[in-house]
Amino acid sequence: MGNLTIGRRHFLRGLGISTSALPFVVGLDSLYVHAQVPTVPKKRLLFMYSPNGALYYNFRLRIQGAEVDISDGQALASPNLILHPLQPNASKLLVLDRLSYASAEGKWQTPETSPDGLDHPGGHQKGIGSMLTGQVLIGGEGNVGNAGLANGISLDQVLATQLFSGKVKFPSLEVGVQVDEDLTDRYVDKRVSYDGPATPRAPNNDPFDLFVKLFGDAGATDEGKERRRFLDKSVLDAALADFARLQPKLSTQDRQLLQQHADSLRDLELRLGQFVDCGAVAPPATPPGVNVADRQATHDWAMKSDNFPIVGDMMMEIVTQAMSCGLTNVVTFMWASSETGLQYKWVPEIDYSVENDGHHGMSHARNPMLQYIDQWYAAQFNKFIDKFSGVTESEGNGTLLDNSLLMWASCLGDGAAHQSRNVPIILAGSNGGYFKQGKNIQFNDLYTPDQWAGDPLPPTAGAALKDAVDNVVSGDGRTVGTPDLTNNDLCVSILNSFGMETETFGDPRFCHGPLPYIKA
Repeated sequence: MGNLTIGRRHFLRGLGISTSALPFVVGLDSLYVHAQVPTVPKKRLLFMYSPNGALYYNFRLRIQGAEVDISDGQALASPNLILHPLQPNASKLLVLDRLSYASAEGKWQTPETSPDGLDHPGGHQKGIGSMLTGQVLIGGEGNVGNAGLANGISLDQVLATQLFSGKVKFPSLEVGVQVDEDLTDRYVDKRVSYDGPATPRAPNNDPFDLFVKLFGDAGATDEGKERRRFLDKSVLDAALADFARLQPKLSTQDRQLLQQHADSLRDLELRLGQFVDCGAVAPPATPPGVNVADRQATHDWAMKSDNFPIVGDMMMEIVTQAMSCGLTNVVTFMWASSETGLQYKWVPEIDYSVENDGHHGMSHARNPMLQYIDQWYAAQFNKFIDKFSGVTESEGNGTLLDNSLLMWASCLGDGAAHQSRNVPIILAGSNGGYFKQGKNIQFNDLYTPDQWAGDPLPPTAGAALKDAVDNVVSGDGRTVGTPDLTNNDLCVSILNSFGMETETFGDPRFCHGPLPYIKA
């Protein structure tokens, strides 16, 4: 029977049967002696990074309290708020206000104050390298202008290696939109995903190259696609006939298992032509004058700053298709690099005949026009939410968003002061019902005057808001902000939402266990 198991798996794969059919065909425990067909959890993580922090006084919602319902969208109604473009999806959001990237604090900057006795210069670099690792970066002499690479595995790679390796074609995808490829300076500014200490993973900046790697046979002829569908259905018919022949020879227990699998096969046969087939995904539109078969040409086109929003749209569509087709469950999506000097000439509110600085320079000046750049990124996150909401799961179990966690974050709470407190983090989707939605949660009670500079509220009103938050008591009797809650804690909660039982992530000095208040 062991030989039958091996032969059947290779035979079915040789015929081109869809991956989704294999667990049903060879997954019978007693009949096929534990065929070891992997079961892929439906839960997914999409992490979206935007550069250079955000204007905190435009990010924070004008509400007070440890937990406030925002599902009706009114708290996002002001057009001056960074989160205003997300108003239509307010009921799907979990806004996390005042978390800390504790491992990226400035106090780790000099040998006298850092825990390892090494230099850790830089501001933006520490944030981007710490946000998904929860570790103080690797420092040392010679790191002038460079804080050193991250010092541990990132959240996405924990999920990829421990949950999805060997179960999906791509355990993770690293996607970039014009992420700087010059690694001779500030390497850490260009990476969020890490296999381990000082081992970053490079994002793919070319949507045409990424598409081919994901959907290599998507350009097949209609005849070829029809032949694959015919083979899938033919194999299912043969499997059902085989099961019918075997049924009289089986025990009662095996007969019950067999019937369950036969019912599943019939359901699968009905669904083969009803849902998105990865082989039918349309490739990105060909840009005028670009030979899409020439990788140098597509790469050069993708890296031109004027094409930034077009490339982003292409990448978002590819990522959504890849996740809905089951090619991957984990994606890191980087919009540019930290300290990018990009000019957002497609944002109509910014007059670049007056504004000469790129994004990085504007962040250091706390330029009020940053509001419109941050709102543009909020609109891109909203596109992801809409795309995921528009995909129905093949099993009829809600939408892609219902079974996913989308996370949007930046490397700093304030680009001018390199402030790693009060960082902007937005979640969307409940990841299968684990996370609350339609809420704004205020955590730490830290008042950072440099982040509140230019706030429409006068200083006394800002102080009053701080005092109000200090006095809020959560349902379990703990004062908000005690202890100083961090991205490490959020990472623990995300791992828990995937069924991974852990109480710590990253540097244990900055971890307090799962983040409170956010579990549904």
